Amino acid sequence: MDTAAGMSATGQPAGLHWLSNALAAPAQLMAGETVLVWLSCAGLNRALASQWLRHQLDALPCLADGWRESPHGPQPRHPDLRLSVSYAGQRALIAVHAGQYVGVDLLALPVADDWPSVSRVFLGEAETTRLLALPAAQQADGFAMAWVGLEARGKALQQGLEAYSAERAARHAALPVCCWQPDPSHWLAVCRG
Repeated sequence: MDTAAGMSATGQPAGLHWLSNALAAPAQLMAGETVLVWLSCAGLNRALASQWLRHQLDALPCLADGWRESPHGPQPRHPDLRLSVSYAGQRALIAVHAGQYVGVDLLALPVADDWPSVSRVFLGEAETTRLLALPAAQQADGFAMAWVGLEARGKALQQGLEAYSAERAARHAALPVCCWQPDPSHWLAVCRG
């Protein structure tokens, strides 16, 4: 997706709202927006970051009914709310949406040097060829954008990561995804199913 398409003047996709005031979250959810919470996990290993994140979920007014563990991570007990979580490096991202399933993914930069082999397995040969045809300086960012989009779509469909197949590509193609860089060190994607 062209990262400039559908962006607001602040450089983020329309219909998304960074949560700066937790009390505003219910109104934003009622308006159909996806609420994003950007957290620092600096100095925490993944297990501690996960535990800390769950304490943050307890503090969100829009999750006043609580949340439960599921095979796909924490989910709100309220039947109309959907939640997605991603960790990357020293950051975590939470997305809450009313109604539709939501998927988020966050990738810390730089991407690994072996990204073409990962791309062939999960994005397919055609997408890998397209990425390798980009100017060398754009290839890693191209892969990062494709990767976070893949992960966010899978989460919105409540499916785990799976190797490329024509069937999976067809399921994912039906879901729009917004990918962008919130800062120079990360790529993120949000998808509403």
